[in-house]
Amino acid sequence: MTETILKVPRLSTLGRLINFFAICCICVFAGSVAPSLDSAAKPEAANFADAEVTPAIPGELKGMVTVATSANANRCTPNPVEQLRALRDHGDILGFRMGAGYPDPDGDDYHWQGVQRLPIGGGRLLAVSSSAPASQGGHVAIVQLASRSIKGGRLRSNRLSIGTQDWNVTPPGTDVIVQDLRVNPVFNHPGGLQTLGRYLLVPLEMTADSSDKARVFLYDTLGARDPWSCNQATGAGCLRKVWGFVVAGTGAGTVSAAQLADGRYLMITTQKGIKTFEVHVSQPGKALTDSTLFGSWGSYEALWTGTLPDWTDYQNLNLLTGCNGQLYLLGSHKSDGGIFFSHEDWIDLFELHLVPDGKRNADGDPTLSVSMTKVAKRHVYCGTLGDKTQCNLQAAGGVWIDPQGRLFFYAVEHDNDGPNGSVKMMEFRPGDHLDNPGTAIVEGCPTLSQAYVELFDDASFGGNSLMIDYSDRSRRNYNQFDTAFSFNDRTRSARQCIPAGYRYRLWININQTGPSFDLIGTGNRQSQQWSSGMGFSSGCFHDGVRCL
Repeated sequence: MTETILKVPRLSTLGRLINFFAICCICVFAGSVAPSLDSAAKPEAANFADAEVTPAIPGELKGMVTVATSANANRCTPNPVEQLRALRDHGDILGFRMGAGYPDPDGDDYHWQGVQRLPIGGGRLLAVSSSAPASQGGHVAIVQLASRSIKGGRLRSNRLSIGTQDWNVTPPGTDVIVQDLRVNPVFNHPGGLQTLGRYLLVPLEMTADSSDKARVFLYDTLGARDPWSCNQATGAGCLRKVWGFVVAGTGAGTVSAAQLADGRYLMITTQKGIKTFEVHVSQPGKALTDSTLFGSWGSYEALWTGTLPDWTDYQNLNLLTGCNGQLYLLGSHKSDGGIFFSHEDWIDLFELHLVPDGKRNADGDPTLSVSMTKVAKRHVYCGTLGDKTQCNLQAAGGVWIDPQGRLFFYAVEHDNDGPNGSVKMMEFRPGDHLDNPGTAIVEGCPTLSQAYVELFDDASFGGNSLMIDYSDRSRRNYNQFDTAFSFNDRTRSARQCIPAGYRYRLWININQTGPSFDLIGTGNRQSQQWSSGMGFSSGCFHDGVRCL
């Protein structure tokens, strides 16, 4: 990455104009053709080769390594440690509408619990679980995001408008709950979810004290179609239940799953309080769809009690497999005491080691010893400049690995406090959403459709940002950054990727007036920083002659 840092003091409007003309003069005397804020970027070595992990222990269970999600296995994740550390800490605004007669989550005792992006339909279907009063049983919402891309990568915001800031916008009518998956009439708390290939695992427990053991249900998403055509009366086109498994404890707050390198399956369920989890390993030779694959109901291969100082009551836990076979648990939660007891949102990553301990359970299956090490964490922010509650990691959260191995995280608010009763959520994307983390170089943007500019109000590429995608250039009012995202005069750093022959022009004043700066495209990612806010108030993608 090439960075040109221009250190300028905070100035008045007149001062910024004087500063602008001074920079222009320097550029002219230096022989520069156009006032660019960055020199030509060079391809840089990617930092996502699989990191060093604890040396393998003889007999340790490893995950199935595959570079494509299959029917019953998830794609491996190139170096999840570095990917989590590089995750953008401020999310992009998303949302969906209520529909299909789905029960209204009230946000206090009953709320959204877990979310997973389904691999069918190009990745534009979500499963979102929610708890409900005991009389209503457990529910999972199947959400269609029909306005989004079918490529399985970044969704981008579906709440942009030329007339107002994003947080005021209702999601499109096509982005809506299309199926109420009534998972059980008695167990009213479906918790944190996980997909495994085309299958969806749903944990079920009761919110009231009960001696009834908790359950895990497996659903097949293959019957679901996109565009959505679920007929709730007949079940045609809807998710189909495959089996149910009764765990040992009365709680199953989350479920995590992965296929192992030897073809067996790993499932982890957390008991109430999330301080204890059960480890289930399938019996050799049994298919994922076999209702007996995990042996007798109530059996397990390990029972782990959270004695780690870094372990907490995670709202969601997902299993990941590194592209070297290492197993990881990724957990999301809201802390109890940030700055001024602010209750911060965190995503943590644990390296998971499962090793046979030489014993056997009641089914005769080998039992396991469990050890974990916290290897990465990321503090994320669910708010924006205008609304601080776009999501909540004490509610639904979940990981998504796209077809190129990029790590995304999705988080949903507690209930449906969005515009017109919609549900707010956020997409936390990779720091560089164009880079393929499994290659040795950083991929660029050879085409305009990939171009973007991100302006930050923090000098180190952090804090709030105005993300300007070429594909969405007409969906916001970029003649006034204040209308687009309350971003007039806030820019202190920028990252962009623009093809060669194009640029992004930034103006000091609104409506593309006053002095301007050009961010010259090279086809590679570029960046620049300033020591204080620049007075940019409008901009456009430009071909050197006109705005595009």
